Amino acid sequence: MSGRSEMVVAALWARTALRLHAHDGVPETLGAVVDLVGSVVKGIDHAGVTVLRAPGVIDSAAGTDPLVRRLDRLQQDANEGPCLEAMSGQDLVRTDYLAGDRRWPVFRGEAVALGIGSILSCRISTGDGPATALNLHAERPYAFDDEAVQTAAIYAVHAGLALAGAERVAQERGGRGSQPWIGEAVGILMERHTINSLQAHDLLFDAAQRLDVRVRDIATHVVETGQEPASIRPHHLRGV
Repeated sequence: MSGRSEMVVAALWARTALRLHAHDGVPETLGAVVDLVGSVVKGIDHAGVTVLRAPGVIDSAAGTDPLVRRLDRLQQDANEGPCLEAMSGQDLVRTDYLAGDRRWPVFRGEAVALGIGSILSCRISTGDGPATALNLHAERPYAFDDEAVQTAAIYAVHAGLALAGAERVAQERGGRGSQPWIGEAVGILMERHTINSLQAHDLLFDAAQRLDVRVRDIATHVVETGQEPASIRPHHLRGV
């Protein structure tokens, strides 16, 4: 890999980490984990995060679409499947050709009937938090090459750090959560500029990096004043 290519990859991971850590709340962080993984890992059609709340009880904590929740439910009902194995302690569970995989006969048949060809599940370590897994589904077999698998494993580490941080903040605040400044600011920018959520996040991140402040500080200012992130100057954020 050339020096320039390494710099591009490093910049991608830096931006991804900033996005994952931009949210104080656990639900918002879980949503970010699912929303961002498709921009980092190639081959994904559906993505979700599952949390083991009790033995045999899976919580579909976040997902890109209703199919993800249905796949989680199938694994819970059958008591078998890649996300269960990932949450049970395996760091990574991979099936390149689900139709021919004999490990989960009940789940396999149902999932293939729903159009799933390959799955990649990665355990997310959140310290003392509940067992958690990032589940990546593809409609075609052999969708995840070795590079995608390695990238997903790295992404799961970043996701775990972000979730652990969000859970720590929630505990410190007695579970009350924080004001949804970032979500409100993203909504304002999406409507104003007719852009998607990732593009709106980028406007906030770029301003935060330029001014060396938290993304939440930029978002709060945008919500309270309506000012464009690119036009915010240090004197606008006195007291931050």
